[in-house]
Amino acid sequence: MLENFREMKLGMKIIFVYYAMALIFALMGTGTSIAYIEPKLITGVFEGITAVFINIAVFGIWMALTYGIYVGTKWAKKGLIAWNVYGIVFSIVNILMSVLMSSSLTNIFPGRMRHEMVSAGATSAGSSMFTEIVKYTVLGTNVIILLSSIIVLIYILKNKDYFRN
Repeated sequence: MLENFREMKLGMKIIFVYYAMALIFALMGTGTSIAYIEPKLITGVFEGITAVFINIAVFGIWMALTYGIYVGTKWAKKGLIAWNVYGIVFSIVNILMSVLMSSSLTNIFPGRMRHEMVSAGATSAGSSMFTEIVKYTVLGTNVIILLSSIIVLIYILKNKDYFRN
């Protein structure tokens, strides 16, 4: 099996490691969402068992794409293109939300966790500072996701010959 990794170009090795790490983080996100009584996705839209199932689905997608990169299958190329286009669109939407609606960003946390965080900054200045920290964290994270999705997408489109099976 390591023959495939040795045969990969350096750029594809980096993408493989990036997706393998994301797979681990997706598994951790699934575990975190199950650990809370009221799990939520980062968007704050889905809660409860729906959020758990979506986290498990994301884990499954990352696992399939990581395997597809390793083996070099044609379906993995299509999946990578689709997933990175989705990542670009999702990041742009999240960047716009964090800039335009920063006061609602604390809604992404489960109620118990949000209550503890907001009550820690009980004054309006503390609460405002907490909102700013969340805003710039979401903004920075989504800029990184946007840039990495663009880089992966460009690399995949330029190196079509890797996906042979």
